[in-house]
Amino acid sequence: MNISVIEARDLAEAWFLCLRKTLTEGYEYKIDRGSYAGQRRKELDLVVVQVRN
Repeated sequence: MNISVIEARDLAEAWFLCLRKTLTEGYEYKIDRGSYAGQRRKELDLVVVQVRN
């Protein structure tokens, strides 16, 4: 399990950094069932976010 740590100064920056880390370091998997079957998603194992203000 890979733990990603993100430190941000506000919620807007935290959201942007989460998206960026997911796109750069996340792993991709294919959805097999449901209404999104056939599509691919990216995800991280575990994210810890610290917002300073």
